[in-house]
Amino acid sequence: MLKSLRWAGIILLAIILVIAIAVTFFTERLIEFGASRALGRNVEITESVDIDYSMLPTIHATGVRIDNVDWSKRPNMLEAGALTASIDLRALFDGRIVLPAISVSEPLLYLEKSANGAVNWNFSGSA
Repeated sequence: MLKSLRWAGIILLAIILVIAIAVTFFTERLIEFGASRALGRNVEITESVDIDYSMLPTIHATGVRIDNVDWSKRPNMLEAGALTASIDLRALFDGRIVLPAISVSEPLLYLEKSANGAVNWNFSGSA
């Protein structure tokens, strides 16, 4: 019994280690994918991502871009030197995305309205 428990512990530890390594290597792509899906537009992180793991996890990304709408003359709606956001885990487990704190440095934000009244700040994501 004790030997089985030891092996179960070793296997669990190995699984956690593999997941931790995968998350470390794929964090940037996962964040881009999740943000792109939530907004319905391509989100790109051109530099780095750091995560502070806690009860209120905080993501710090540098070189952030959010694509603009097709009718805009500008390719990006937002370009930021850095973006920091905290995520409410309880809301996330309920299927909602709640960001209690957001900080943006060196932002270039282009808000536009087309001739027919459409605006570029309406998002069509799945969130």
